[in-house]
Amino acid sequence: MKNFKAIILLFVLIGGVLVYWLTPIRQIFSPSHLMVLVESAHTTWWVPIILILSYGIGGIFGLPGSALTLVIGAIYGLIPGIFYNMIASNLAAMTGFLTSRYLGRGFVERFLSSKGGSAS
Repeated sequence: MKNFKAIILLFVLIGGVLVYWLTPIRQIFSPSHLMVLVESAHTTWWVPIILILSYGIGGIFGLPGSALTLVIGAIYGLIPGIFYNMIASNLAAMTGFLTSRYLGRGFVERFLSSKGGSAS
């Protein structure tokens, strides 16, 4: 089973590299294009909303919050960055809590009852 997981990981990594080199994604992530995106983020009203929602939804899937915190801080600076990060990190915590509470409760109860613990 360990070898199967390693093979899947290898295919995912190779697939990611191929997608980067064989699609237009490489042009999107070029330094010049990223600078244009960062500069336009200040004039586009919906960019903070997208960043906050990405942070909040990413919390469910284990997306590292520190990376998005740095991105928001780099784009918007100290005061707006703190404001946006506070909203986004609280949203991520809330979505993670609610997801685990309502979707993971049955799994935890079954796990604890099979181990002889109490799930009260």
